[in-house]
Amino acid sequence: MNRIHIVALAKNILCYTSTLAMHISIPDVNPCSLCGKEIYSASNPPYKEFTLASCGHIYHQKCLEKHLVNGEARCPNKDCNRDIETFLSPDLFKEKGSQDKPSTTDENTTSMPVDSENATPVDEDSNVRGWPEIT
Repeated sequence: MNRIHIVALAKNILCYTSTLAMHISIPDVNPCSLCGKEIYSASNPPYKEFTLASCGHIYHQKCLEKHLVNGEARCPNKDCNRDIETFLSPDLFKEKGSQDKPSTTDENTTSMPVDSENATPVDEDSNVRGWPEIT
């Protein structure tokens, strides 16, 4: 996030609080285009974390993560549609697209549900997080 975006966000915060920003030109921060809610809303705490995409658009962090994990590595803003730089592997996006195709599994392969919050396998029988034993 560059200085201009931080200043714009700070000025928007001042607009919505009891402290008045006087004699200051205040640029608007558009609502998150993924959920439609304000990036900053004094009437709706707790405040959601936000992130600045590599193209310069601001989104709620969880909204953008969900968009990227669903296989879209492009800015969701219809006027932009630029590629978003991310630390996620491009193979992840390819895998997401091929999930609809039937696949074969090895007899020795076991699948386990994964806790999406911290990406660890969950033992269904005991509701304990852990890694499967290797035999």
